[in-house]
Amino acid sequence: LSTLFANDDEAAVLSGETELVAQMRVLGRTYGRVVIKLGARGAAIGDAGGVRLMRSAPVVEVIDTTGAGDAFAAAFVSAELAGADEAACLERGIAAGSAAVTQVGGQPG
Repeated sequence: LSTLFANDDEAAVLSGETELVAQMRVLGRTYGRVVIKLGARGAAIGDAGGVRLMRSAPVVEVIDTTGAGDAFAAAFVSAELAGADEAACLERGIAAGSAAVTQVGGQPG
Protein backbone atom coordinates (compact mmCIF):
# COMPACT_ATOMS: atom_id res chain seq x y z
CA LEU A 1 0.00 0.00 0.00
CA SER A 2 1.58 3.28 -1.08
CA THR A 3 1.07 6.10 1.40
CA LEU A 4 1.50 9.82 0.89
CA PHE A 5 2.14 11.97 3.96
CA ALA A 6 1.50 15.65 3.23
CA ASN A 7 0.67 18.73 5.23
CA ASP A 8 -2.33 20.79 4.16
CA ASP A 9 -0.22 23.25 2.12
CA GLU A 10 1.56 20.42 0.31
CA ALA A 11 -1.74 18.65 -0.35
CA ALA A 12 -3.14 21.84 -1.89
CA VAL A 13 -0.15 22.25 -4.21
CA LEU A 14 0.00 18.58 -5.21
CA SER A 15 -3.73 18.23 -5.82
CA GLY A 16 -4.58 21.71 -7.09
CA GLU A 17 -7.51 21.68 -4.65
CA THR A 18 -8.23 23.73 -1.53
CA GLU A 19 -10.84 21.50 0.16
CA LEU A 20 -9.72 18.47 2.17
CA VAL A 21 -12.17 16.00 0.57
CA ALA A 22 -11.19 17.10 -2.93
CA GLN A 23 -7.49 16.83 -2.04
CA MET A 24 -8.02 13.26 -0.82
CA ARG A 25 -9.90 12.28 -3.97
CA VAL A 26 -7.29 13.72 -6.32
CA LEU A 27 -4.25 12.43 -4.44
CA GLY A 28 -5.96 9.09 -3.81
CA ARG A 29 -5.96 8.41 -7.55
CA THR A 30 -2.16 8.10 -7.38
CA TYR A 31 -1.59 6.87 -3.82
CA GLY A 32 -3.42 4.00 -2.16
CA ARG A 33 -3.61 5.93 1.09
CA VAL A 34 -3.30 9.65 1.75
CA VAL A 35 -2.50 11.10 5.17
CA ILE A 36 -2.94 14.87 5.38
CA LYS A 37 -1.59 16.63 8.46
CA LEU A 38 -3.69 19.64 9.39
CA GLY A 39 -1.52 21.20 12.09
CA ALA A 40 -3.52 22.29 15.12
CA ARG A 41 -6.66 20.78 13.54
CA GLY A 42 -5.25 17.24 13.61
CA ALA A 43 -4.95 14.91 10.63
CA ALA A 44 -7.00 12.85 8.20
CA ILE A 45 -6.66 9.62 6.25
CA GLY A 46 -8.37 8.93 2.97
CA ASP A 47 -8.11 7.80 -0.60
CA ALA A 48 -9.83 8.30 -3.95
CA GLY A 49 -13.16 7.91 -2.12
CA GLY A 50 -12.46 10.92 0.10
CA VAL A 51 -11.81 11.26 3.83
CA ARG A 52 -12.44 8.06 5.79
CA LEU A 53 -10.95 8.97 9.15
CA MET A 54 -10.11 12.23 10.90
CA ARG A 55 -8.77 12.97 14.37
CA SER A 56 -8.24 16.26 16.14
CA ALA A 57 -5.03 17.40 17.80
CA PRO A 58 -4.62 18.33 21.45
CA VAL A 59 -4.23 21.99 22.29
CA VAL A 60 -0.54 22.66 22.89
CA GLU A 61 1.72 25.69 23.04
CA VAL A 62 3.48 25.80 19.67
CA ILE A 63 7.10 26.86 20.02
CA ASP A 64 8.65 25.52 16.80
CA THR A 65 7.18 23.32 14.07
CA THR A 66 10.57 22.01 12.90
CA GLY A 67 10.48 18.22 12.82
CA ALA A 68 6.77 17.87 13.58
CA GLY A 69 6.01 16.20 10.26
CA ASP A 70 8.89 13.77 10.65
CA ALA A 71 7.78 12.93 14.20
CA PHE A 72 4.23 12.37 12.94
CA ALA A 73 5.33 10.05 10.13
CA ALA A 74 7.74 8.10 12.33
CA ALA A 75 5.11 7.48 15.01
CA PHE A 76 2.46 6.58 12.42
CA VAL A 77 4.69 4.07 10.61
CA SER A 78 6.04 2.64 13.87
CA ALA A 79 2.50 2.03 15.12
CA GLU A 80 1.52 0.46 11.81
CA LEU A 81 4.52 -1.87 11.85
CA ALA A 82 3.53 -2.91 15.38
CA GLY A 83 0.10 -3.94 14.06
CA ALA A 84 -2.02 -0.94 15.11
CA ASP A 85 -5.11 -0.06 13.11
CA GLU A 86 -5.33 3.17 11.12
CA ALA A 87 -7.12 5.08 13.89
CA ALA A 88 -4.39 4.23 16.40
CA CYS A 89 -1.67 5.06 13.85
CA LEU A 90 -3.27 8.44 13.20
CA GLU A 91 -3.63 9.16 16.91
CA ARG A 92 0.01 8.23 17.62
CA GLY A 93 1.20 10.37 14.73
CA ILE A 94 -0.79 13.34 16.00
CA ALA A 95 0.51 12.84 19.54
CA ALA A 96 4.12 12.75 18.34
CA GLY A 97 3.72 15.77 16.07
CA SER A 98 1.97 17.70 18.83
CA ALA A 99 4.77 16.91 21.28
CA ALA A 100 7.41 17.94 18.73
CA VAL A 101 6.05 21.47 18.35
CA THR A 102 6.38 22.18 22.07
CA GLN A 103 10.17 22.48 21.89
CA VAL A 104 12.74 24.26 19.74
CA GLY A 105 14.33 22.33 16.91
CA GLY A 106 13.89 18.96 15.30
CA GLN A 107 15.96 17.01 17.84
CA PRO A 108 15.51 16.55 21.58
CA GLY A 109 17.91 18.25 23.93
